[in-house]
Amino acid sequence: MKITFNEVSFRPYSDSSAVLAQKFKVLLCTYRKLQTQYGAEHLISANDLSQRKVLKNKTFSEWIITLSPTLTGQILSTLKKPYSDEVERDLTEENALFSFKNIDLGIEETTCIGLELASRMETSTISLNTDVFWHGSTLPIYSTDYETEEPQIINIRCLDLEEV
Repeated sequence: MKITFNEVSFRPYSDSSAVLAQKFKVLLCTYRKLQTQYGAEHLISANDLSQRKVLKNKTFSEWIITLSPTLTGQILSTLKKPYSDEVERDLTEENALFSFKNIDLGIEETTCIGLELASRMETSTISLNTDVFWHGSTLPIYSTDYETEEPQIINIRCLDLEEV
């Protein structure tokens, strides 16, 4: 079973590197449980994740180098190749069929490679627990051409901090 990482779930952006690190620890624990119980074999992330904003003032690559070597290694060994562009070679933000928006989270219409890929592969996505919205069991995505049916993406809710 392959699962995609919902990179839009970094939002709303935190000011705190420590808070984001804790959210990732929970995501990693959740993913390990999926591997053990359901045979999850790969967590696919966007190929440009390193350049994406993850905190109000940092990109993923700027943030991850501030973490302990152990946590950095755990994150990078989980979000490893093949990346989205290697799984779906024609998938780019420019030709995405779907977009995501949530005004309450301050997300104007944006593409999300993780959600798009989950739709194309007919698989689930996993989201960081940065907001209660990401606890939902499905996530809506919207067609960019208004002719394509709009699927609901199955979202795997991360464990609560108390469960880790």
